[in-house]
Amino acid sequence: MSCVLRHWCFYWLFSFRCTFFTGIRNPDTKVNTVVTSVFILYGACLLLILIRSPKKTQDVYAANTEAVLRSEQILFQQQKIADKLVATGVATDDLAGKEILELCEKLKQFLVKCDTGSAKLSPGSENYISENRVAEYFNDAPAAGADMAKAEVAITSYNASLPQGLQRLESLNGIVERQVPQALNDLIQAQIIVTQNRAALVLQK
Repeated sequence: MSCVLRHWCFYWLFSFRCTFFTGIRNPDTKVNTVVTSVFILYGACLLLILIRSPKKTQDVYAANTEAVLRSEQILFQQQKIADKLVATGVATDDLAGKEILELCEKLKQFLVKCDTGSAKLSPGSENYISENRVAEYFNDAPAAGADMAKAEVAITSYNASLPQGLQRLESLNGIVERQVPQALNDLIQAQIIVTQNRAALVLQK
């Protein structure tokens, strides 16, 4: 997008140069030339405001990747706590919850693989996730679409069987229209909720 805007700015500035030096010499068109040139410069400046430098883009990608990694660390700690509680309590069969965790993990790996070429993000690596739309990757991946459909069925079943007072899951269908960092965080949040509910169920017994 920024590349297109940059080309438009160059085109407008070139138009300004041609228009200004051609028309300013003619007394009949001098005023119109000045007015037109001002509008061209104003339009170019507006477009330049929308352009993000490559360095700034890289910084944004790095910040988004770091945010996802922090969310993954929170999920990991929550899962450790839940595993300890289940080990010391009465474990219950939560097939829908387990399926949601697994499907979310598959979808996360799919998105990271499509976006970075690697199936997993690593702290300290400069292999950052971008701001691409998830739909770009799902359009050519029927298997990922099937996993999403399975996740929706599992979420419906999970919410229906969840005791009163525990947090229910939102639909994940909307992640297809989101950017990769937002979609990854949505998937991680779903996993965190399932993990927290798992621990809460043990504590209630």
